[in-house]
Amino acid sequence: MYEDKYLKEEKDLIIDYITHNYKIELKDLPDFYDYLDIAIKNIISLKIWSNYLKESGGIPSGPMYYFDEIASNLNQILILGIVGYRIPSYIMLRRSQENYLMFLYYMDHPIEFYKKEENVINRDFLKLKFLKEYVLEYPFDVKYEVEDLSTHKKLMRKVVESWSNQYAVLSNYVHGSSKDYFDLKSYLEDININNEILISLKKELQMFGSILNTTNILFFLKIYNKFDEREKRLIRLSISSDEDFKKDLSWIW
Repeated sequence: MYEDKYLKEEKDLIIDYITHNYKIELKDLPDFYDYLDIAIKNIISLKIWSNYLKESGGIPSGPMYYFDEIASNLNQILILGIVGYRIPSYIMLRRSQENYLMFLYYMDHPIEFYKKEENVINRDFLKLKFLKEYVLEYPFDVKYEVEDLSTHKKLMRKVVESWSNQYAVLSNYVHGSSKDYFDLKSYLEDININNEILISLKKELQMFGSILNTTNILFFLKIYNKFDEREKRLIRLSISSDEDFKKDLSWIW
């Protein structure tokens, strides 16, 4: 299928880049290919959304910086995880969560975005609790016709619950909540490729991709319906079945 061929081409480019620039023996990382598969689906799905959101003309350019920054984060996470940087990978992933929440808020509040840009140092930071409540209370039926608003809202609550759980896990790495979240790499030679990092990180990347793509569909259903079937399949591939989001989205696809 087209998406399989396209994904393979993208993966081959990344493998060539990694092996050429970092001289890594991929045989020492048994979970590398699963990790790469999840990471590349997330990045490609983000770029599909970004192109359509910009073409729609409905999203101010300023808030779109937050959305596009997520792809930048994920590109860096892809490399950081492979070369053995565990904590920076998780910090970048939590940053991606925050970038996305900021995007969802500022896309409908462009004046607040530009006020913030004018006074970055002294501005009041948007609180995570406020942003999550904003998403939960979002009036989807004002933006487009929703067949069953209660089902829509129920899925959004489920997504936010998973979102909150992941944020709590990632915050442990940011704050060093206990010794389990320390790396204690005293010397550069202590930093080595480690398959266990990929095993853990691919799970969090899969969760993040599921959260982001499910939320995008709920917020931008009219735009999603403009995707061609190949693009829709790529989006669906980026949503895991583990959280039942796919089952709950069955009324859409």
